[in-house]
Amino acid sequence: MPRAASSEALPANGEEYLREQLRRKVSINLVDAPLGEAAAYLSELCKVNVLLDPRLSGPRAPKLNLCVQEENAELALVSLLSPAGLSYTLRDEALFIHLQGLYVKTPARIPTPAQQETIQKALAELGAEDFEARQRASEVLVEMGPAAVPALQEALAKSSEPEVRVRIKELLGRSPTSAYFEEPPDVTKALDALDRRISLELANNPLDETLLSFLSELARLQANTTLNLAASPEAGKLRATLRLRSMRIGNALRWIARLAGACIVLKDGRLLFEKRQ
Repeated sequence: MPRAASSEALPANGEEYLREQLRRKVSINLVDAPLGEAAAYLSELCKVNVLLDPRLSGPRAPKLNLCVQEENAELALVSLLSPAGLSYTLRDEALFIHLQGLYVKTPARIPTPAQQETIQKALAELGAEDFEARQRASEVLVEMGPAAVPALQEALAKSSEPEVRVRIKELLGRSPTSAYFEEPPDVTKALDALDRRISLELANNPLDETLLSFLSELARLQANTTLNLAASPEAGKLRATLRLRSMRIGNALRWIARLAGACIVLKDGRLLFEKRQ
């Protein structure tokens, strides 16, 4: 069951608050720490919301190691994450840990004709019988970065070969994207207006009526705010895991949607969770 997290109320912590916390001196002693435990440790140590990309869950999640004394928190964080191929983004009152280079804040540039030709050749090689040819094609598409994403998405929609589809999905999972943080302007306006604060903990909770009712009641009790929330049938099957020390309601809804694989739209006066395409 979802529950309100028991934690002290934090100040209005936007990006500047997060950066201020990362300028503090910290001592860290982590040896083969599971990523989830390390995230909880960092949240308590730095007094910030630390959230993990769902792509980092499961048996492939790295373990972290670092022993430092009275080190700048930002430098310590880089030293902790970088050897594991991880990085972080400060966004919407949270320190968001993800694979290096996965998320970018700027839109992808339209590929040049030469780049488009390179991308199409590489896509054709993904189904090659030769393993090295497939590997080279994958490396080319990764190097193309966000410019290759539209072509990969189009190829995924058209391909009927299971092995090729698996490779394309893996490449999309490694491709930098800015779409993760994008939302319609009317949704931005509605969420930004929800500036009262709540604390919250979810443990693999589905975005169903039970959770939406709980969020509405939590907002009413803790922030004297009325929420009109709904979820599409597809989004209702998605699940979210997160622990928020204290966060504006609008940002909490943003992170619930992102971590569950959903997006939010404004429809008929309701904030509607829909499955992200």
